[in-house]
Amino acid sequence: MTIYRNVFTNDPQAAQNNSTANTTVLKHNGVLLAMKEDNLPYAMDPDTLETFGVWDFDGQVRSATFTLYNYFASKEELFEAFVVEAGRSAVERLIDVPVDGRNIEKTLTKLGLEFLRLITTPNVVALDRLIISEARRLPDLARIFYENGPKRTIEALIRVFDELLANSAIRPVDSTTLALHFKALCESSILERQLWCVERQPNEIRLKKAVASAVSAFLHGYANP
Repeated sequence: MTIYRNVFTNDPQAAQNNSTANTTVLKHNGVLLAMKEDNLPYAMDPDTLETFGVWDFDGQVRSATFTLYNYFASKEELFEAFVVEAGRSAVERLIDVPVDGRNIEKTLTKLGLEFLRLITTPNVVALDRLIISEARRLPDLARIFYENGPKRTIEALIRVFDELLANSAIRPVDSTTLALHFKALCESSILERQLWCVERQPNEIRLKKAVASAVSAFLHGYANP
């Protein structure tokens, strides 16, 4: 019979709050907290081990257990918040890439590097693999992931190309087409190999080489003469 989370293994004296406080200990704010996952911890003196009793963090915790679902109406909302937060800083760096219409190569190199740093991050790659494997079974979560991850990334790329077009720095082509072509050139020699575990996360030298090749090919096709 399993012992983990089995109420019948609890000490009878702890039955009132269903905790034997025997999972782990943590020193916090001058007390030693003995904890178990399914209830509030017991507080002890860290030097003498005198037991003070159940610890509710000075009345701040009013429930024995709690869940993130208290803050989100559904699993979908929780997942959406996670995806947004996971990629927030990297997407913001893409959005903040400075556009220099007089030096297109510099602008595109900076953009390409920030893009590849984002999509080759191990956590992002792992999430990509997970969503791809579950997309058919959980299409709503896949949609949420796309709208808050890949779609926001593409929109950040489009913003740069809109500015380059406004400066007449490149040929007058639809900015979405430009963004998607540039994206494909940057990731073509790297992303699939990482997704399929052929290569680990590429180092900065590898990223710079891929971006240099992508920028050269892109300018050959789209730069104004």
